[in-house]
Amino acid sequence: MDDPPPLPLEQALDTTGRTWTTGGDGNWAGQVAVTTDGVDAAQSGAITRNQTNWMETTVTGPGTLSFWWKVSSESGHDFLGFSSNGVEQSGKISGEVDWTQKSYELTASGPVIVRWSYSKDGGNSSGADAGWVDQVAFVPAPPASAPLATTGAASGVAGTAAAVAGTVSANWADATVSFEYGATTSYGSAVAVMPATVAGSLPTAVSATLVGLQPLTPYHYRVKAVNNIGTTYGSDGTFTTRATLAGDLDLSFGTGGKVTTPIGSGDDLGKSVAVQSDGKIIVAGFSSNGGNDDFALVRYTAAGALDPSFGTGGKVTTDFGSGTDQGYSVAVQSDGKIIVAGYTYNGSDYNLALVRYTTAGALDPSFGTGGKVTTPIGSSTDVGDSVAVQSDGKILVAGYSYNGSSIDFALVRYTAAGALDPSFGTGGKVTTDFGGGHDYGYSVAVQSDGKILVAGFSGNFDSYNFALVRYTAAGALDPSFGTGGKVTTDFGSSTDYGVSVAVQGDGKIIVTGYFSNGSNDDLALARYTTAGALDPGFGTGGKVITAFGSGTDQGYSVAVQGDGKIIVAGYTANGSNTDFALVRYTAAGALDPSFGTGGKVTTDFGSGNDYGRSVAVQSDGKIIVAGEAWNGSNTDFALVRYEGVAAPVLTAQPQSQTVPAGTNVTFTASATGTSPSYFWRKDGAFLPTATNLSLTVSNVTRAASGDYSVILTNASGSVTSAPALLRVLVPQRVEGGTNLHRLPDGRFQLHFRDPDGTLASDLTRLEIHSTTNFTGAGTVWVTNTTGLSIINGLIRFEDASSTNLLRRFYRVIEK
Repeated sequence: MDDPPPLPLEQALDTTGRTWTTGGDGNWAGQVAVTTDGVDAAQSGAITRNQTNWMETTVTGPGTLSFWWKVSSESGHDFLGFSSNGVEQSGKISGEVDWTQKSYELTASGPVIVRWSYSKDGGNSSGADAGWVDQVAFVPAPPASAPLATTGAASGVAGTAAAVAGTVSANWADATVSFEYGATTSYGSAVAVMPATVAGSLPTAVSATLVGLQPLTPYHYRVKAVNNIGTTYGSDGTFTTRATLAGDLDLSFGTGGKVTTPIGSGDDLGKSVAVQSDGKIIVAGFSSNGGNDDFALVRYTAAGALDPSFGTGGKVTTDFGSGTDQGYSVAVQSDGKIIVAGYTYNGSDYNLALVRYTTAGALDPSFGTGGKVTTPIGSSTDVGDSVAVQSDGKILVAGYSYNGSSIDFALVRYTAAGALDPSFGTGGKVTTDFGGGHDYGYSVAVQSDGKILVAGFSGNFDSYNFALVRYTAAGALDPSFGTGGKVTTDFGSSTDYGVSVAVQGDGKIIVTGYFSNGSNDDLALARYTTAGALDPGFGTGGKVITAFGSGTDQGYSVAVQGDGKIIVAGYTANGSNTDFALVRYTAAGALDPSFGTGGKVTTDFGSGNDYGRSVAVQSDGKIIVAGEAWNGSNTDFALVRYEGVAAPVLTAQPQSQTVPAGTNVTFTASATGTSPSYFWRKDGAFLPTATNLSLTVSNVTRAASGDYSVILTNASGSVTSAPALLRVLVPQRVEGGTNLHRLPDGRFQLHFRDPDGTLASDLTRLEIHSTTNFTGAGTVWVTNTTGLSIINGLIRFEDASSTNLLRRFYRVIEK
């Protein structure tokens, strides 16, 4: 017997009167074996590897399309999907998925082609290797109406930022969405949301990040949705920002405090960061051009956006030839020109490489040859790892050089024009051997007296130690430092790598890096006296070791804050990948409990490896860390900015006071937070000379009465105290025109005016004291605060307790 003919798709899909088309590498057809309604359904035709078949029809939008579908396929390889007008919609299914109902809103007006496709890749087959669809229904949209808007909860509330959320239903007329926010229900500010436009009728989640907020401040917010029918507001939501903490991500920077920048089509690695005097941020490193690497330089605005006035869209790449060129360190000259040091491959070996750029990112033709300099030092590999600019404009590059049998520290000095400085070392070059192994210079710093420090590590492949050298301004080893100008420091029985050096304001020297604890690496830090001895007042015998967890932790860059605290940046392994790591120490080498969590902060950019390589402290105390982050297929430049100082938090408010005229009054506030500034106000107006922790008002008069408050501010935010009311008591203010009357009901009524007419505008400043027996100093007075009124410019007091009294004594007190 022959098989029954396939059912028409119109019948199998329960769409009477609708025209269907099928095609591709095999047709869909109706059948009765696999269904959701027990009657019939459509099934994909048989296909093989790298083939697809489909069925489609046309509906008139807008409206909602619903259907049931099922698939039996090789999971993750062969898929049943849905598209409208050629655009694949989310939610395709694969593997063994039983009957599931699905619906899509089709927001386009007019004809919409809807298609179901079953497709296979080049791999194997699994299961029944087919897809099924049943019970297709299309419901046209009702007439459009004003949107619906619901305000959700705030989250991630920090000192200067918060995330707000809500839901919006567009009701079939595309709606533009925003959030309004402010200190009152008048709001006053607005921010766009993600997504900015909502279509269809289903509730869509919307969100936004509010930045630039004031710490410790209550805020109101609501979601707003507008379509061509009307405007709808969500209900009022509230949150209060917390105090800004040192180590918080600066949410006003980039996206949530972070920035990533792709430069080429491959890996882009950020190695060094510097902050210009105008607050713009420079990151140097290298970028893959598809065949090798080139120097890469990016400039950002102070807000973390690419600077369009620099290079091409904020980016510059520089090649020295056909080989690999890698930039490792950046410095900014006093005239704003930018120096990047690294190395270049010349076809047979590596040479130190140096580039100078103009403030706009162009190669500086007045430097070297067309803005570039290359320098061979030894017989083979010569690498520049660190650059510094002296106060006289000469340029120092430190790194290492292969001498034919081992590797030595290398230091080169150039004139401001890029020529080797003949007054330095031998023809502008210096190499230093610690003896018995390889010596790698990684970081250079210039002391205030012009002497030069280079830090790195020295030893053999299985045992390196921190290494530090000090040179005179002429490039000779400084015999007053360490042993003949050299110092090595051992942290344990294994390898210790010094990577970065910084000089404190008192001349002491900080070197950071990492050491092997036997199973992984921990961040390591050493401090030396100006003579090169380990500083016994720092950590344990001049050394500090810090672990973030049970994995590898490496320090790559150190900076000293203006208050003497020490910042170290690097990375830490979290068990599955690596994250940026940042640590702050006190001047004594203890973890700073006011920073992050117990002195430590980690930051991830996603699910891949993120490496912090360089740190800089801005003039406002905020901390910049640069490095690279994995984007899912390769690495990009990565940049993070952290709050460096805690916003002030009031721990004691100024207190209200009531005093007699002539008194000296002092208001005092106390607060936590780094170096806050104080600004006192009276009745909302700033007092120009009142900028100290305390405010003293001497020999007060009635004019000194009012509300006093103080604003405390620093780089991370500000806080305003509650007003403290000062009341100055001025007795016997009543003058001329005073009358005392007996009312018909027997009560006394007092009429008077004050000399300057100010009391009449604020009767709360008056107290009427009364007594029936005046005995001088021992008189007992009763305070009356009611019964006051203004009649024809006179102040009137009706004494409710004086009925039928023969006499009454009064006194008026101005508060």
